[in-house]
Amino acid sequence: MPKKTAKNTVKKPARKKSTTTDGKVRVEIRLEKELYDKLEGIATIAGIAVQQLVHGLAEWGAENSQPGEGYRERGEAAVRVRSQRGCVFLGRRAEGEWEYEIEEDIWVSADHAAAHRGVPEYGQLPQRYVSGDPGAIYGSLDFTPRIARSGD
Repeated sequence: MPKKTAKNTVKKPARKKSTTTDGKVRVEIRLEKELYDKLEGIATIAGIAVQQLVHGLAEWGAENSQPGEGYRERGEAAVRVRSQRGCVFLGRRAEGEWEYEIEEDIWVSADHAAAHRGVPEYGQLPQRYVSGDPGAIYGSLDFTPRIARSGD
């Protein structure tokens, strides 16, 4: 039963993290109605519960995210990550070895650039993948004040 304080107000007991014997932790989140409706629609069509969908998204996010910003230097294929408070990068940073190819100063077509992960600009030195993982950028979350957001 809640205890009464000196001001005759009822003080609620502090909430505790509850864990069960199966190693799970109960988490409560609040979502905007529009976001919940989207998640519910996806879950309904997939024939799963919203909780299953949110758990799967959280599991994927935990495996594919890291603090900071993912980026590629101009003309490079390798994904790098720089530290940036308020940002979470969704993807993989490059791992492995890279080698540079020198090409003549010619205009590179968009098709060639897409095929070689280069930038279609004059005089660039595209990278060639040798071994490892060039990385991938799936997206990012930016909660810094530099980005104007509606509803905040």
